[in-house]
Amino acid sequence: MIVVEHHHEVLPHWAACRRTQSSAPRLLTLDHHTDTSRPFRRHLRRQARAQNQRLSDATERHLSQQLVAQLDHSDPRTIEAAMETLGNDEHVVAAIGADIIRSAFVIAHNAADTAQDIYLEHKIICRGVDEYQRAGRTRPQPDNVLEADFLDGRLRDFDNILKALDEPLLREAPFILDIDLDYFNTMRAVRPNTPDLIRTLSQEAVLVTVATEPEFVTHCAVEPGVTWTRLLADLRALLI
Repeated sequence: MIVVEHHHEVLPHWAACRRTQSSAPRLLTLDHHTDTSRPFRRHLRRQARAQNQRLSDATERHLSQQLVAQLDHSDPRTIEAAMETLGNDEHVVAAIGADIIRSAFVIAHNAADTAQDIYLEHKIICRGVDEYQRAGRTRPQPDNVLEADFLDGRLRDFDNILKALDEPLLREAPFILDIDLDYFNTMRAVRPNTPDLIRTLSQEAVLVTVATEPEFVTHCAVEPGVTWTRLLADLRALLI
């Protein structure tokens, strides 16, 4: 298990993993946020503001693609250089563009379910967490996010799309398991009653990466006492 503080800091480790594989592995990532923002967008916008300019969407997309094209998983120096300007929610799309990962399967609290057309265009499928009604509002269900029945349902959703496209199922090809600790908004969330599936996924993965993201853990928590140190200790114990 590789542990980093800011989520984009997994990128050099993903690239090192890629160098051990004949082709890019897939990514299965568990997060509060989808972390699928355009690569280098904050950097490009800061640069533009410093010059009293505002980039059009087309220009920003083009410049982003140029920067991603400079990433070479076989040359660690290009990855390290990018870390200076890459944002902590921009690494997934960057990794796909640089052939560090082949595709991404995202389970996130703030994810909207996506379909086959999005996967074909972006190589990303997103699924949200369960929801419940409270005081007339729909809220994410934070407690069951590692339970076997929940994860199994999301994996079947991913596999149904892959099956329709005649691609190997998610677990039939090498994959990285990636976890942002802000995925756990309660301590109960990291203490599943049925941990077998998440343990199996961690054993099957060619690499397990964890981002501690202390500020986001605190911000996303829905009960007191949730800290990244407690979550990480419980997660380590869970995945042994």
